[in-house]
Amino acid sequence: CIARDERKLALANLDREVFVWRRGDPQSKRLLVTVDEEPMRIEFGVDATTLVVLQIDGTVSCFETLSGSLVWENTHPEVEPPPFRRQTNLHMYRRSNGYPIHTFQRYDMQASEDGRVVATTCWNELACVFNTQDGSFAPSPIRLAEGNIEQLALSPDGRWLAIAGNKTAEVWDVSEATLQERFSLASKARHLIFDSSGRRLAICEDSAECTLWDWQSGQKTSPPIRGRTGLFYGKDEQYIWSDRGPVDIGRRELTIWSSVTG
Repeated sequence: CIARDERKLALANLDREVFVWRRGDPQSKRLLVTVDEEPMRIEFGVDATTLVVLQIDGTVSCFETLSGSLVWENTHPEVEPPPFRRQTNLHMYRRSNGYPIHTFQRYDMQASEDGRVVATTCWNELACVFNTQDGSFAPSPIRLAEGNIEQLALSPDGRWLAIAGNKTAEVWDVSEATLQERFSLASKARHLIFDSSGRRLAICEDSAECTLWDWQSGQKTSPPIRGRTGLFYGKDEQYIWSDRGPVDIGRRELTIWSSVTG
């Protein structure tokens, strides 16, 4: 995880340890905290003075990056640990605590541009938006109309939340927890990203087709872009970066596309 000013980095490992250090200074790397459960996602808060950790049990914790002190802790709503499945798909569940680790059981977290809010989702199929300063969250959890939440994206200002699953994507108003728009997709969504205005949403599908939408009007803003595993806007937002290629042989090809003409 990289801070928005690119001056700090953070890393979490399977030993439940979370480290922080200054960019360009490997000697400054230090253990910030050891959390109770395995950390699944981490994000910096406001001015990188705090670090938010989403743990495998649905706990969301916020720590000071200077001292490691706990600022607040909250629980992802309606979390009920799944039973350990001894006879079926053993590789999908941890023997120690029974939590799912397969990619079908998604954990994700994204922060707004100013770090004031983070959007989270975990295996219980809900998305929540937390205030990073006090741990409070939006009025009610958000659930995809059909299927599980596979991907989420938060607009830079933290106002809009996009969630997607199998052949469906939705955009929600965070403060009101109201549905704004729903899209039908050709296949499962693999990646979502808003542009800086929060008006355009790029959706990368399992079919290796990426589409840019003006979601408020429901109109496509460019021809489909061929991509597969990720999308990243360039700083001027005239170009969009797509990591594509046959993943079965481990080869990657970074491609740059025009976000206007495709």
